[in-house]
Amino acid sequence: MSDWEPTEPNSTWLEDSLKVALTSLYDPSVMRTSLLIKVFGLGNKIDPVSALRDLLTHAIESFRPDQNTPRSSRAWRAYYILRRRYLEQISQYVVATDIGLSVRQLQREEKTARQILADHLWTRHNLNQKTAELEVLITADIEQAKPEHAGAKTREQELEILVASVPIEFTDIGKLIGEVLDTIHLLLAFSQVTIEGLPFEHLLQIPIKARILRQALLNILLFQSRAVHGGKIVLNAQSLSDFLVMEVRGIILDGSKPLSLNELSSNLASAEQLIILCQGKLETMIEQGPEPVLSTCIFLPLNQGIPILVIDDNADALQLFERYFTGTPYRFYGVRDASQASAMAKEIRPAAIILDVMMPDKDGWNLLGQLRLHPATQGIPVIICTILAQRDLALALGADDFLRKPVSRQTLLAALDRLLASQSTTSG
Repeated sequence: MSDWEPTEPNSTWLEDSLKVALTSLYDPSVMRTSLLIKVFGLGNKIDPVSALRDLLTHAIESFRPDQNTPRSSRAWRAYYILRRRYLEQISQYVVATDIGLSVRQLQREEKTARQILADHLWTRHNLNQKTAELEVLITADIEQAKPEHAGAKTREQELEILVASVPIEFTDIGKLIGEVLDTIHLLLAFSQVTIEGLPFEHLLQIPIKARILRQALLNILLFQSRAVHGGKIVLNAQSLSDFLVMEVRGIILDGSKPLSLNELSSNLASAEQLIILCQGKLETMIEQGPEPVLSTCIFLPLNQGIPILVIDDNADALQLFERYFTGTPYRFYGVRDASQASAMAKEIRPAAIILDVMMPDKDGWNLLGQLRLHPATQGIPVIICTILAQRDLALALGADDFLRKPVSRQTLLAALDRLLASQSTTSG
């Protein structure tokens, strides 16, 4: 859309729902109740919140102008506003300051950009052909909103859900850093910030909740780019004994901007929470001098225990098992999508697999057969853990042990200890 002019609004409800979803893009408690999940048919997805977030992200990215479009054009500015305000969740004041607008001017342009995005989604998803269905959905949504629902989840509960829903993946840290820099390169250009310390092609691949780490790095670099406007950011990353250490050093070249450790800590509080969810820690400090330095260090553990893969479509079950493994020699890996389980088992080579059998997308018994047939996974011991009383069937089909749900922490850990001790004796 070259001229970035909205057409007549297709529907006020769509623009209103879109605004709420965009401003709460990383808040699962709000996103989970979004009417857009039903409108775009995402209710049957394994993770409807992530599916909606991905849909909106891709819609915004589809408006990215090509490299031949002047950076001063309206298209680039509108795309930049959508990215900064919603994908990166930057305040109106900061975005307005970055592009030389008043907050009121930004609000007008922001609304126009949302209208264009709503037009795009309306056309892309053929909503004009679903008016009858939409009327029913909207009416039901209004009724559901009266009164406000009780039992809203706390931030701590939402973080627990986030931990359970985001899988651990073997991740090329150098590639991840590169992807984050690609995401914010336009912001860095606007902030006149240069990056040093690249590239990172030879960093380790480590098992990590990559989506959470990516967001933490994004938060850190966004804050640093604002704090050292016109300066430079130096990136360093190296493995030291049991840790991978990533350092982000923001250097203010003219030294005229006073720095406060309290400001630094408060602005990076969300990044610190995300790093903790990755089993790591975040340290921040200020080096005062003619060129003050904001130093942010991320420490991620490399030696993370005996890997155990849990395959279960129930997020609550995965969350429970992850808590069971806390403080034990075992390292939790969870996957809800059975179709991805074989690939993950081949990649992380767990010491054992705990497998549910009642899953919607693939029967657990079939998955057990696949694991037993493939050379890369046939030697991995499997514990069937299900509500079904089918111990004999599980053992006959190749499982190494059977646990009946609900299972206690003590019973689960005892089964793992017994199974791996048996494996060690056999291999020895």
